[in-house]
Amino acid sequence: MLKMSYLPIVFKLSLVITVLLVASTIIQGTLISSNQSQLLEEQIHDFGNSLTTQITQQFQEPLLSQDMLTIESIISSSLKIKNIHGIQVISTDGKMIISRGDALADIPKKQLMNDGSNYFLWQGGKSKDIDFISFIGRAVSNKISLGYVLVSFDRTILAEAKKTSRLAIIGSTFLMMVIGLFSAYLLSKLITRPIYKIIRTSGAIADGDYETRFNENYNDELGVLNDSLNTMTQGLIHKAVVEQALSRYVSPKVAKEVLTDTDARELGGRSVNASVIFADIVGFTQMSEEMTADEVSTLLNTYFSYIDLASHICHGHVDKYIGDCAMLLFGAPEDDSDHVFHAVYCSILIQRVIEKLNAKRLSQGKRVVEFRIGVNAGRMLAGNMGSMSRMEYTVLGDAVNLASRLTSKAAPSAILVNDSIALDENIRSRIKFEYNEKLSIKGMLDLVNTYSIKAVLPELESRLNIDIETVLSTSLENQ
Repeated sequence: MLKMSYLPIVFKLSLVITVLLVASTIIQGTLISSNQSQLLEEQIHDFGNSLTTQITQQFQEPLLSQDMLTIESIISSSLKIKNIHGIQVISTDGKMIISRGDALADIPKKQLMNDGSNYFLWQGGKSKDIDFISFIGRAVSNKISLGYVLVSFDRTILAEAKKTSRLAIIGSTFLMMVIGLFSAYLLSKLITRPIYKIIRTSGAIADGDYETRFNENYNDELGVLNDSLNTMTQGLIHKAVVEQALSRYVSPKVAKEVLTDTDARELGGRSVNASVIFADIVGFTQMSEEMTADEVSTLLNTYFSYIDLASHICHGHVDKYIGDCAMLLFGAPEDDSDHVFHAVYCSILIQRVIEKLNAKRLSQGKRVVEFRIGVNAGRMLAGNMGSMSRMEYTVLGDAVNLASRLTSKAAPSAILVNDSIALDENIRSRIKFEYNEKLSIKGMLDLVNTYSIKAVLPELESRLNIDIETVLSTSLENQ
């Protein structure tokens, strides 16, 4: 319980609330009662129509195959649903196929054919005086009518709901007459002024200004609200810091999804159409033996920083670093209709950036490295893999494995793809390929046609040069 150490708003309102205008309250109560009854009627009709449609859909295949056993099973399970008292299945010519529960014995055929009304009212049951409403569903398969399904509901629950609602409205109307507003002007001055201040401050916070605070001191519920909002703002700052820190360990896209979607924190995945790049350093083992641990760390961090920047420019992200190899993902977790081109273009961008970086480092007497790259696209499983205590977002599947195998077969500074990318007209219209050779790929029985990516076509060259300069100008060394 909240400790009441202040004068509550309800008492402040009591000072300005004296009498409610009786006439307006009665009119309001009458309108509410009428609207409520209409709303209840519409709700039961919507519920009945929806449930009848669902049940009718279950009968389509059994009616088409004349499977009476399945029809009986569907009816038995449907009659267990609360408020359903009877179900009838009728042929297209109006003949009764099966009837269970409370049901109208004689249904005029014109009632079934009347497209203007899909329900009718009747009385029956054990006491012969229960009000029922039956909804008509038409079973159709491939635009062929299979018959009709009638689902009957007890309408007494609607009458009771209307009565309860009417009594509640009468009681609330009387209460409003006792404690109604005396002056809307005084109330708006008392309440809306601080609320508008809260709205303005909340708007600033919504725009990302987390340093904004609610500084007004109110000795009532608004004061408690201000304190709560200030605490919330502090939490938003903490979340932004956590998201920024988390983005250094996983992709910013994955970090954002994890922090905003609780389902993204569960194990499991979904099948996606995406593209992957594996960029592997040539001769890294020998190179690392000739370097100190600090030199190896600096070298990897430098080159991987360029690769990360290139992936973001191309609408992808680094899925993981595997030793001296970087795995890049396009089309997941965010969908990308042009993920294949973005992956291919990114591989060219990486090699061109590495080429320029190597030339610069060579002129400075620094060690340079070459990358070999494999690119592939296709269906793969994307999601959280691992255990509940330690998981990572990644992709798995044959398409991913083939990209890794192509990388191991690529020559230094080369980019290898297979038929699925090289023969794609959407990609060939923008990228230049050259046939390489048929290669034996581990895990695949047939030889695989491989192609080398040579360059972008002339119309994309200016864009590529701009992206190269963008990556180099925002590099780790220039920060």
